[in-house]
Amino acid sequence: MEELKGENFDPPNPIYLEEDEATSDQLIQMRKASNQIEAVSNIYQISLDTAKSFKAYQLLTSKQNLALINLENIKAALELSQSVKGDNQEQQQIQNPENQSEQNNQLAILSSDVLILDQTIKNQFLMVVTQDSKIKVKLEEIRFNYQDHSRAIHFGTNLKGFEQQKMQTFYSKDSFTIKNEMEVFSGLGLSLNQNDEKSYIQLDSVYMFRQKKTLKDIINKLKERNYEEDKITQFIKDILSWSQFLSLIDKKTIYNGYQFEQDLMLLDLTIDTEKQKLNQDAITYLESLSKEKDNPTEGQIIEGLKVKFHDIILPIETMEILSPYDFKKRLVYPELKSLVERNPEEYLLDNYDQLKVIINDDDKKRQAIQYGIKIQTQPLILEQVEIMDPSNLLLKRNVYQSREVLELKNNKDFSQQVYKSFYEVAPIDTWGIFIWKNEEILALKMLQVFAEQVKLLDCLDKRMQNPPKIFTLSYAEDINEWFQYLKEKIVEQAKLLVQTVIIVLPDFPDSKKTNLFKREIKKLMNSQIPVFSVIMKSKQLKIRLKRQDLFNIKCQSVLFKAVVKSGSTPFICQNLPLMEKPTMILGLIRDNDGISVCATLNKELSQIYGNFIPKHDILTLTQLLEEAFCSFKSSQNVFPQKVIIYRQISKYRIYQSDQDIQCEIKLLRGISEKYKEASHPLFNKQDLIFITVDQNFQYLPKLFSFDNLFKYVVNSQSDLLIDNLPLVSKDTYAFFIIKQPKQKIELDATGQELQIFQNDYQSCHTTYFHVRHDSTFNSKDRLCDNKELKQLTNRLSYCSYEKLGSSDVPCVIDYALRLRKYLTLGKIEDQIEVMEVHPKLKANNGFYFL
Repeated sequence: MEELKGENFDPPNPIYLEEDEATSDQLIQMRKASNQIEAVSNIYQISLDTAKSFKAYQLLTSKQNLALINLENIKAALELSQSVKGDNQEQQQIQNPENQSEQNNQLAILSSDVLILDQTIKNQFLMVVTQDSKIKVKLEEIRFNYQDHSRAIHFGTNLKGFEQQKMQTFYSKDSFTIKNEMEVFSGLGLSLNQNDEKSYIQLDSVYMFRQKKTLKDIINKLKERNYEEDKITQFIKDILSWSQFLSLIDKKTIYNGYQFEQDLMLLDLTIDTEKQKLNQDAITYLESLSKEKDNPTEGQIIEGLKVKFHDIILPIETMEILSPYDFKKRLVYPELKSLVERNPEEYLLDNYDQLKVIINDDDKKRQAIQYGIKIQTQPLILEQVEIMDPSNLLLKRNVYQSREVLELKNNKDFSQQVYKSFYEVAPIDTWGIFIWKNEEILALKMLQVFAEQVKLLDCLDKRMQNPPKIFTLSYAEDINEWFQYLKEKIVEQAKLLVQTVIIVLPDFPDSKKTNLFKREIKKLMNSQIPVFSVIMKSKQLKIRLKRQDLFNIKCQSVLFKAVVKSGSTPFICQNLPLMEKPTMILGLIRDNDGISVCATLNKELSQIYGNFIPKHDILTLTQLLEEAFCSFKSSQNVFPQKVIIYRQISKYRIYQSDQDIQCEIKLLRGISEKYKEASHPLFNKQDLIFITVDQNFQYLPKLFSFDNLFKYVVNSQSDLLIDNLPLVSKDTYAFFIIKQPKQKIELDATGQELQIFQNDYQSCHTTYFHVRHDSTFNSKDRLCDNKELKQLTNRLSYCSYEKLGSSDVPCVIDYALRLRKYLTLGKIEDQIEVMEVHPKLKANNGFYFL
């Protein structure tokens, strides 16, 4: 047996020789073949005479070339060989020697290839029936190359002359059989052509797919056989589009991935599950089953399909559609096809296959159209957008109202390393530096750092590449002289087109005088010159001149402040530090209507899993969480090691919220143990982050309502625009807000209806505020004693703001709310509607006003 495991095994000579006629090398080869035949006889418990009909030709050395025909197949082939052998002996007595010699040569080439796989042992053989067996199993169409043994495993695909009874003999549920092979290739419409390279690519690819090999392995193996790359790619695309082939693959292969979907990305391929049509006969049967039984279980559906359609395995997408809780609601009806084809634009659908929901009521149809409803079994794929984490950008900022201008304080200085991770500087048309003449060299050095940073940020805006102007003035201690000079340059000469100015004050001998001078300049700028300014002392720069790195950091901070005050969100963080580990952001809603779960599947937040089930039991919650984790595994090939949970507490379950939280944490830890792997742990207790975001309680609901006209969330007390955006942070959620003029409301000619004019968004500018969240306070504190939330409410009651963010980055809680609304098609109380963003509100830097 050890000899059989060798990789350099030479096949025996198919012609028997007498020992006295054989050379020494031939004698060694014959003895080796005799030992192999004896081993085959012992393993498969057959006689030596029968085993002599076979010679071990070539050993299978790779898992990619395993045969999946079991012991019953070889026994059936032996019986067939004996019957054919007798017929051939009678024919040979009639044939002349020349014909017999020609037939022997033909049989040597066309000898049948039989594969053996015994599930109880690990030694796999490729047995070839040689000349002595004289088998003709209708192999005249097959001319396999003996050296390419992977092709030989598919000999059963052309045994079309077999009787049905003989085929059933070869059938086995535990192995890849001739029946399965013939189903696969008859469904594909394939026929083996000895001169067609595509036929061999098809055979090899289907075989390796059945072995659950990854696309990468299959492609590499096909390339080793010198197949053309374009033919390989095209055939894999064709075979993946065939739904019956996908149904023959193990259900878990598609659902959990096993790196299946991950490898599809190598060729930019996807399994478009939405375009797989259900069998019309299966739908008819299921409709009759639903009439007989009001609420058939999933088991009854599957068993009925197996009996009716002879063990045909439906694709996993079909089984999800036929789940018991929404069996009637989500089934695809063929009669809806004609309606969609007549007016496809009304349904916002490309074709019939995308619609997976039955909508019988006209009002609900319009509601579904309004929301652009498309229920997908696969995660929603969005444009890749990376978000900014405020805790890594700046310290807490104080926001207050002072002469209609927001002021930022306590900005955090950026190190060179952190600063490199930002990009996309907001465009600034013109800006300038005001400085005392004797310190002009200081301004020039600042400009050098600014120029380096603009290049570092790869800014494509030509306006940012132009250096700002330097305005110098003579030494003066009188504040009025400074102000007159600033007004002359900014208002009269620049016509207020300067968006941001940097004012470097001289170093007065008295520090108190310097501070007073700075306050007066700031007061005058805020009250009389409507241009954003950054005011600093020259001493702050001079101290850092001794070290270039410190000077660069200070200049970077000044540049950042100038850009922030110019009017838009300045930077997006390229590498989110909190997402270094495989992290999933999980949105969870539980109430009496059911459970809604959505989760991010990658660190760019571009793939979202979402589902809703109108049940609120623990088993349902477990099912949804497991599906979310498996979807993450399919997308990233690793389970999440960190889970950040945004949870919204329903008003119906206030008193049970603490119990629910403990139950959910216990459930998550249980799932982590279930799916834990040695190399990829899911997460541990330290990594688990649990955040409760309250959006519909005492303060926020009273403060905010929805404005259908402008698609904004409006402050109900002062008609102001604001919304909140939970970000990826352990202990904070943030408000991205932008100051703008209040809406102008006028009466029309009749004096009855209001006309709301569009706001002047060009005069807006941005700041940001975040609330530190303490998860230790109880439910009463959550409703009554949250001081920070009270302070924020009071501040925002007198200001005008709106949220500035990216529409492509979904808020997980809002996404869960929308998903629940889509699936139930019912009105949910205390729920904010989310409308499309008007194209006019798109900002220059790629962000959207939501």
